[in-house]
Amino acid sequence: MSVGPGERAVALLACFLCTSGMVLAEGPRFAPEGQNQAVYREVVLDSDPRARTVAVAIRFGAGAAEDPRGEEGTAFLFGRLVERQGNQSLVQYGARMSVEVLSNEVLVWMVAAPLQWREAIAELEYQLYRAALRPDELETVRRELEGVLLFESGAPVRTFEQERDMFLLGPAHPGARAPEGTLSSVQAISLEALGTFREAHLRSENAVLAVTGPATAGDLGSLSANVTEVATTGNRGGTASGLPESAAPTPRTPGGTGRTVSDSIPPPPVVRLFRTEASPLEVPPEPLGAPAWTAGDRAVVDRQLTSTWVSVAFPFPRGTPPLLIDFLGHLIVEDLTPSPPDPGLFEAHSTRREIGGAPVLLVTASVDPRVTSRWEDRLTGAMRDLAEAPPAGAFFELTRRRFRSTVVIDLALPENRAKWLARRAAAGLDRALDLERSIWALQRPAVGAAAAAAGPSRTILMGPLEMMDL
Repeated sequence: MSVGPGERAVALLACFLCTSGMVLAEGPRFAPEGQNQAVYREVVLDSDPRARTVAVAIRFGAGAAEDPRGEEGTAFLFGRLVERQGNQSLVQYGARMSVEVLSNEVLVWMVAAPLQWREAIAELEYQLYRAALRPDELETVRRELEGVLLFESGAPVRTFEQERDMFLLGPAHPGARAPEGTLSSVQAISLEALGTFREAHLRSENAVLAVTGPATAGDLGSLSANVTEVATTGNRGGTASGLPESAAPTPRTPGGTGRTVSDSIPPPPVVRLFRTEASPLEVPPEPLGAPAWTAGDRAVVDRQLTSTWVSVAFPFPRGTPPLLIDFLGHLIVEDLTPSPPDPGLFEAHSTRREIGGAPVLLVTASVDPRVTSRWEDRLTGAMRDLAEAPPAGAFFELTRRRFRSTVVIDLALPENRAKWLARRAAAGLDRALDLERSIWALQRPAVGAAAAAAGPSRTILMGPLEMMDL
């Protein structure tokens, strides 16, 4: 059979692309008749027909703590590799993905165009579970990670975080290792090691998937026998509390013609007026378990730096509402950072984490070494002060409003909301928590009781010991 010039040219082009390592864009990898289709432990759906994107988050309960000894950074390097390969394919669906790796989890998220999100999910799952890991791409992401590690090798904050994790978890605890690994360990990770990590730890049947946007439970029924649909209209506005749907003003076009705006344009947000309809968040009368520790501790690490890093960890009983702990951290940081700021404080922030399955609030500050003692006293005494005298009256109202703004603005991003839902579901928490109502329901007595429930703190300082006023 003869071959025409055009067919010969196409064959030569395909040959060239294959030998040069280039890959033509392919369609989504739909599993035939459900074969190899990922099935999840639970799917959580936050359906919003008005949304302009679909966000997906998949949370695996294994992370950098499972890296083999001597190959620290395996999970992190795998995440960068899948992210790089996946985005090359997802771009055709108007989608992008990212992978976050912590010591106790791998969290994959994606944002996709609403008309192609089903194809995008199929492509995401193919890249995550079945796609071949390419050696050329591995070397690219390895060089990029080595560059970051080399750049950050002398960063005091990275050294401090490592020292803090070893102090809180123990020097031999696998969770105390840096998720990114080290220069020597990253160089030792092979392509086969990444594949082994994927096979052992990234299993969909143990994972939780969360979806936000214009999707329905019927769209996701094939992904899990357990699909939870949350109702979160209170988190996104809608009509004002107490007003019927028909009382909301009808959008009109400019010029007063009386014509309604096209249904393709979402209605403007309406301020909600609810206050304390939700039950207040409180420390449970009977804790679900003991805190991470019952005895305090203190460590000082001598380093020749221009500042002192101080971190104080407060343990809470299991079952303490995470939102209540976050509010305590917000109150402490606001008290530490007035306007105008104290010249002895360079930076302060708080974060919540789990240690041994129990919640811990970390408050961290960078301060002038010459006033280290004063700031250590302020941080270690912050929880005691909140237990004795939480903010009252207008001060409490204002700080609660600022906390609400911080939380709502952060979760306004679809991918952040999907990640939040996936993490709550993985932790067994209420999937349908109405954040705004819950924040408005935060009460001063509950704040004081939660602060009083905190266990003895553990404190670590790192800085120039000869300059500290200890």
